[in-house]
Amino acid sequence: LNGEGFTAHVAQGDVVEAGQTVITYDVPAIEATGRNPIIPVVVMDKKQADMAFTDAVIGGEVSANDAIITTR
Repeated sequence: LNGEGFTAHVAQGDVVEAGQTVITYDVPAIEATGRNPIIPVVVMDKKQADMAFTDAVIGGEVSANDAIITTR
């Protein structure tokens, strides 16, 4: 997609806070390309033992501003 349909709200190296929007995307624009609009969440540089997924993630759907991962 070359970034089309996505808007970054932070830059590489920025420090982000809980609840801060880091990226948004235009679902209709993604679907118009014939692609699935579901976005995986990838966390790098953390040991699995340092992270816990919230019940919302385990149960399926989340809404804007829902916590999905906690770190220790």
